[in-house]
Amino acid sequence: RTLDKVIRREFLLVEGDAFNTNKMQRSKDRVKNLGFFKKVEVSNSPGSAPDRTVINTEIEEQSTGELSVGLGFSTTDGPLADVSIRERNFLGRGQDVRIGTVISFRSQQVDLSFTEPYFLDKNIAAGIDIFEVKTSPTSNFFTGVSPVYQQFSYGGALRTGFQLSENLRQTWKYTARSDDITNIQSDASLFIQLQAGTHLTSATGQVLLYDRRDNRQEPTSGYYASIGNDFAGAGFGVQYIRNKLSAGYYYSVAPEWVLGLTAEAGDVFGWGGQKVLLQDRFFVGGDNLRGFAPAGIGPRDIVSGDALGGNKYYLGSLALSVPLGLPKELGLSGRVFTDFGTLWSNDQKNLILTPAQLAATGGIQPILADSAAIRASAGVGVSWKS
Repeated sequence: RTLDKVIRREFLLVEGDAFNTNKMQRSKDRVKNLGFFKKVEVSNSPGSAPDRTVINTEIEEQSTGELSVGLGFSTTDGPLADVSIRERNFLGRGQDVRIGTVISFRSQQVDLSFTEPYFLDKNIAAGIDIFEVKTSPTSNFFTGVSPVYQQFSYGGALRTGFQLSENLRQTWKYTARSDDITNIQSDASLFIQLQAGTHLTSATGQVLLYDRRDNRQEPTSGYYASIGNDFAGAGFGVQYIRNKLSAGYYYSVAPEWVLGLTAEAGDVFGWGGQKVLLQDRFFVGGDNLRGFAPAGIGPRDIVSGDALGGNKYYLGSLALSVPLGLPKELGLSGRVFTDFGTLWSNDQKNLILTPAQLAATGGIQPILADSAAIRASAGVGVSWKS
């Protein structure tokens, strides 16, 4: 059902070109990276003349539509339910459409996205996102940590991306959103209480990605590096600049034994005399630093113990994927890993209370603990991919 042009536009060779084995192999990898096909075979055979050859492409399509209706349990989010519909190859045109909702102890989310990978038949991707999220960033169902505050966000984004070269990709994005910090507990840190209210954001961002991985979904060799920047405050809203670097390297030690090293770092700072607000800071722990609770490390109020987020961070992970001796059809593999990183720097550490604020705290000046000490964890696990 996939349209012919969806496959042809991934080829680096067209009719009349000089034959090139390297380009033919890279074309095969590009078609596989679409994720639409279970099997991709590219070969060549003699053409109508001695100086001509025919390139044959054999594909076996697989399901690209997903209807998910499920119940689950997460160590951080607790019981959760999700309903989502996604088609990664809409009408065989290669377009990606998704609408979904997730409800859990920690968050409720609804989002809609649409991506056209070749806008106006040009090698330019274009997309739109609409979202509404209600979350409690510092809560944890498994450890019984109740929500200190809730963050209600809604908005939309426009994005576009294009290839500067075969391995270098540029992406631009504009986001307009509203964030409301609400339902703050009466005994929450004053650092958090002072952030209550609604804040608007108008942000333009870019990501420059250099990718030499052999496979984006399951890399066994190669590397990637990216740099991202966001500028908020164009026209209206909060004012900050956020920068992020990430990189990864993969090496096949032996068949099905893949060693991967990934790292990322970021910083955010306000401009125009404005400090970075709670919803715009980084939080580390849980999904991005295994073995720690969500927002488990970084600056926090010593008196209340509440996590406050930080302006600077770095993370790293070293993982070895190992076979379990099970049939490949099960999609199960073992993993040994170690994660490390830290989060530090907070705009509020020099907070001076007014007499009224000091009276509200019973005369206690809140103290912010802020350290760049590295934290680390190690573990083993099982990964499953259907």
